[in-house]
Amino acid sequence: MLGSLVTGLAMFAARQHGDRRRITLKTWILPLALACCAICGWSSRSKPNDPLERFARACGVPSAIQQSPRIFASPDETSWHEYQSIKEIPEWPSEWTETASVWSRAGSPVLVRIVGLGQNFSDYSYYCFDHRGILIRMERQFRTAWRWGFAETILYDKKGNEEERTSSYFDTRDDHTIEPPQESDLVTSAKIFRNVTSLPFFALLSAKDRHP
Repeated sequence: MLGSLVTGLAMFAARQHGDRRRITLKTWILPLALACCAICGWSSRSKPNDPLERFARACGVPSAIQQSPRIFASPDETSWHEYQSIKEIPEWPSEWTETASVWSRAGSPVLVRIVGLGQNFSDYSYYCFDHRGILIRMERQFRTAWRWGFAETILYDKKGNEEERTSSYFDTRDDHTIEPPQESDLVTSAKIFRNVTSLPFFALLSAKDRHP
């Protein structure tokens, strides 16, 4: 599966960011390998202290990720489909694809992870919605093929208003904090979904998973 994923990802064209300059990358095996490893691990239990496990603890549902999530994917950020497993997701020749994992239990916070993959960039976004479906925490890692990334954490109050936002740049090889790189303008804005009903694949969720 890993070989086919690399082949599929190799077909991706560089993602455009508005009027930002396009950078040609000659070597991008590292981000592809990291992306493939992330995809292969979505359906298995997380390793100790990995980002998903840490976020699940912060969300108050540390045991939720021990269950199999519902899987959704999109080849263009707009048309979403549900799949029984990661293996069933087609290999789309797209510039940017997104896959979402949703952990939801009645009366508990909803945990969502959305991973976007492109040729030179990847985006890992984590969302925690309370039992009413209101966003209370969001974390994100935007990673580049140039060995640097951008991380941010946003906290919200019970009404969904932003309370605190922290961010930093890091070296993707060891995650230590670094100064903002010269190409920091390549970082795209985080996608904020203030309510679980605003998720782009919400219509695909069954009635039992929906929130008012």
